[in-house]
Amino acid sequence: MPQQLPDRSVGSYFPNRERFKQLIAQIETDPTGKMSVTEAASHVGLNAYHFCKMFKKLTGRTFVEYVNGCRMSEAEQLLQGSSLTISEIAVRVGCDNANYFTKLYKQYKGMTPSQGRGRKEG
Repeated sequence: MPQQLPDRSVGSYFPNRERFKQLIAQIETDPTGKMSVTEAASHVGLNAYHFCKMFKKLTGRTFVEYVNGCRMSEAEQLLQGSSLTISEIAVRVGCDNANYFTKLYKQYKGMTPSQGRGRKEG
């Protein structure tokens, strides 16, 4: 997934910017990791409320939306490049419920996981 921090500056002073960059890199590297908003906020040295505001300002998405987007991109790669079942892929990307996974995948990718399996990007 491409770096999603906008190029435009978010004001002349943005506290904890490097920590946010590290957190986002960690999410993109391991989108299946379980991390709560509170844990993520602690990672950058903010309380949950301020973390959520700053994260959305930086990425244009909420923390949960961002994590889910990364997970669905990982799922897309697994669907196209492995013979794992949809349920196995759901678990691999951090969704313990296959029905919820299907709903998320359709929301983020515009198709069901079964449809995504047959689709090759080229």
